[in-house]
Amino acid sequence: MLVHAHWTMGKTKMSKSRGNVVDPIAAMGTYGVDVVRWYLMSTGGTLPADADYVADHLEVTYGRLQDQMGNLVARASAPSMLDRVRDKQWDSAEADAELDSLLRDTRDRYEAAYEALDLNRATNAVYDVLGTANRLFTHRQPWASDDTTACITYAYESLRIAAILAMPIIPGKATECLDRLGVPEAERSWKAATWSPSTNYTAPAEIVRRLTAGRERFKGSTMFPWLKPPSEDPAKVKKWKGKERKKAKKQAAPKPQAETA
Repeated sequence: MLVHAHWTMGKTKMSKSRGNVVDPIAAMGTYGVDVVRWYLMSTGGTLPADADYVADHLEVTYGRLQDQMGNLVARASAPSMLDRVRDKQWDSAEADAELDSLLRDTRDRYEAAYEALDLNRATNAVYDVLGTANRLFTHRQPWASDDTTACITYAYESLRIAAILAMPIIPGKATECLDRLGVPEAERSWKAATWSPSTNYTAPAEIVRRLTAGRERFKGSTMFPWLKPPSEDPAKVKKWKGKERKKAKKQAAPKPQAETA
């Protein structure tokens, strides 16, 4: 028999008389079932130890998944990035040793964490892949290059592996991520959750085709839309309004027109 430890709130045992109880239905209504599941597993996934439930940390979890998974999907799918992908063989000179190691070994690390009943460590393994892929994307600045092949390939493979591994915890968002990537059903298995350009290199032209199809399928939507912040927190309201203003301004900006002869 496997029994997990207690969930506390404010480091205190939950009690109706104290009023420090969680409303899971409300939390799922705000953040979605998958985000609540991910938070519970990443925070309380070390089964022998008590875990403290902090409502604000759900928003942090949502934001982290939004930044690391949702935004990387959007960046990799951008037409301006895909237009500069070259259909060529892998160039070892463009390889990144740290990310290569993660893409090759994360599945085994993830499995070892599961075997040890340490789901916190398992979720961190997924975060490691996504975080490293995002840092590489930012560091290499593909928006300023005429060849985005390596960056798009790394982003695509990192997201594919992360989504496959995350499937048991966030089946809805993981499936959506794979759908947005255009990953065929045959490539969503546990066996497929690893990558090396010498063994399973997906041609750049095929990656472009898949990402383009995924972008069209989900046109006008994002994986993790901006949430309206709690009205009782002025700082969060101000931050959210600032982001919304920037988004609205960008959407309202006139598109450049082609010059006429």
